This record gives sequence, C-alpha cells and structure tokens, in this order.
Amino acid sequence: MLNHLRRKLTWNYSTWFFITLLIVLAVLFLLVKSMLFETANEDIQDILHYELEKYKGQDAIEVKPEASPSLYFSVVLSKSAHSIRGVQPAGKDAQTFSKFVRKQPCCRSEGKLKNLKGHFGDEMHIIYASARIDKNSTLFVGKNISSIHEKIEHWFFSLSLIGLAALMISVIMGDRLARKAMKPIIQNIEGQKKFIADASHELRTPISIFSASLEVLENEERDKLSPFSQETLNELKDEVRQMNGLVANLLMLAQEDAGQLKMNKESFSFAELAGQLVHQYERLYEGKRQIALHVPDDKMLVEADRVRIKELLHVLLDNACKYSVLGSSISITVQKEEGRILSFTVEDKGAGIPAEEIPYLFDRFYRVEKGRSRQAGGAGLGLSIAKAITDLHDGTIKVSSWPGEGTIFSVRLPILANIL
Repeated sequence: MLNHLRRKLTWNYSTWFFITLLIVLAVLFLLVKSMLFETANEDIQDILHYELEKYKGQDAIEVKPEASPSLYFSVVLSKSAHSIRGVQPAGKDAQTFSKFVRKQPCCRSEGKLKNLKGHFGDEMHIIYASARIDKNSTLFVGKNISSIHEKIEHWFFSLSLIGLAALMISVIMGDRLARKAMKPIIQNIEGQKKFIADASHELRTPISIFSASLEVLENEERDKLSPFSQETLNELKDEVRQMNGLVANLLMLAQEDAGQLKMNKESFSFAELAGQLVHQYERLYEGKRQIALHVPDDKMLVEADRVRIKELLHVLLDNACKYSVLGSSISITVQKEEGRILSFTVEDKGAGIPAEEIPYLFDRFYRVEKGRSRQAGGAGLGLSIAKAITDLHDGTIKVSSWPGEGTIFSVRLPILANIL
C-alpha cells in the first residue's frame, strides 16, 4: 500500500513539474520564434518602403539586375502581371521568386511567409510583401529567411533536448518529494502498527484471566445464579470470545507487517476441510442458509497451512452468511487449474457491494455498512485476514459484486499437491 502511494505521489509530482517546465519551454520557443519573424517582417516592410521610394517619380521603370544588393529580391510586374519589367538580383532563386509572385495578388504591406522549392530542389523559406508603384506597375519584394528558419529548428531541437533532461529531472524531483512526503505517513503508520502489536500482546493476559474467572464463576456458582445472572454471564463469555478473536487477528496482522507470519505446511484434503465448515455453518444457522459445495474431487489434496486455509474459508463463508438474504443460497465452487492452482469462489445472493466501496474492502477495520458492526459482529478485520492468508500462500483474492444481486469472492492458490 505504501509503495503504491509513493508511486502515485511520484507520478503526480513528476507530471506537474514536467508540465510546468514544458509550458515554460513552449513559451520560450514561441517567444523567440515570434521575435525572429517579427524582425523579418519589419525588414521586409523597410525594403518595400525603400524600393517604392526609389521608383517613385520615374516615368519609365527600368530595373538592372546589378542595381540591388543580393540580400533581398525585388520584382516589378506590369498591370496584367504577364510581363516582368524588372528582376533583381539575377540568379536562379530570384527567378523562382519571380515565377511565384506572378500568381500573387496585390497588395500586401505586411510580410507573408511562404515555402518555395529552390532551383536545386531544396526548400526556400521566404517572406514577401507588395505594393503598387503606379497604376501600371506592381512591386514585389521578398527575402530569403531560410537561415532564420534553421535557427528556429536548432532552437526547437535544443529545447527538445532540454525537455528530455527536464523529464528525467522531473522524475528524480518527483521521487524525492514523494519520499519526503511519505516520511511522516510512514512514521504514523509504523507507530500505529507498533501500538496495535503492543496492545494485542498486553491484552492477551487480562483477557485470558477474565475468561478463566468467568469459567470458574460458572462452574462454582451455576446452581446459585438467577436466569438474569446466567444470561449476563453468557453475554460476558461471548464478549470474551470476540475479544480473543480480535486480539488473535490483530496479532496475526502485526506479524504480517513485521514479516514474521509463518506458514506450517501440511498435506490435507481441501474438499474435506470445506465440507466440515459447510456442515458447521448449516448447523449454526439451523437451515436458514442453504450452502452448496461443488468439488470435482472428493480428496483434492493440497499442501498448505491447514489452520490458515480454514480461517480463509471461515472468513469468506461467514461474510456470505451474514450479508446474504434470509433463505437464499450460498455457493462454494472449487476447481483445479494448471500449474498446481486451486481456485474457488464463494457466491452469495445478498445486497451486494457498491462499486466505489470495492477498492477498500481489504483495508483494515473497513466496513461497507458502518452501522452494522455490532449487529453483524466482528471489527472489519476479516477480509484483511483473508488477504494476508492469500498473500502468505502466494495467491490472489478478488471480488465481484452487483448491488441488489450478490457478491462473488474468487481465490486462486498455488497449493495443489504433486501426485506422482
């Protein structure tokens, strides 16, 4: 449970830390990209203004290729855009640009980005703008910003590497924060476990003395007790039995926490053990519960801790009897599976368990119906004991339930005996 909680905290911390860094990196990338393109846009507007000023007032527009620096393209089109009056500078890239602008409308004072295929098949990234020189001529200017595009790609690649590093840092930081957050939780849980273990040991002696005193009182004063006193004595004995069971369960769970829960393996018939428990419960409920046992093999030998397996069956059968509808049937189905797996289910036709309660069923002291603790008996430790016994035998226990229909507990244990 603690490992699951630590992993969950690590995941949460790492995720939020990484998302925060990712947002920062994304903002940096977009900010730099925006600044570079804004600079390019300002440049192309300055170029457009410069070229317009150069041609203003000329009666006949004539452009010489060598008249313009090679830092940008300048194309002058006729009104019909079918004839090019001038292209500068000369070169294949300029020709590519001039072919492109012949298909573009006028006018665009703001720079616009466009990817063109260069003369050698390479991609050329340009930003261009346009304006009218006079009623018969249109000016297009463009600038090759492939170097800026490469800078953006390099910037993106660098930020991606930083993002990968941030991911690893996020996991490390998340794990450290989770461990730090877990320290007080672990200390609290360890303190609770120690208290339960110590209290259980300390309670055994006074409960044993109290139980022995009740036995002596009953043996010596049986004939002198009034009916009311006899009833009170019986109630006290029942309470002592419940306390003994509670202390035994707490001690078992304390041993599991300390890793000291031992298993005394022996070979026995699972079918016989289950049959004995079924007969006991049928007598206990005086026919008010119908329990059906389905076993494929009368023997079904297993190698396990007989006492623990009996307790496991007792917990599941006791729950089924307590929470099933009066007169309804309870079914125990046992099967053999490959790999020495013995599986069995305990099914009742009770009120069922809400889906939101199922994840907490095996928690200690947890009860679905809090108000029925005293009426039903027990302290909410039964299923915790069942889970501990299943884990001790390297098995699994699962629950399926449908409100208003019933509940099925499914257990798989690798305990079938090897028969040569």
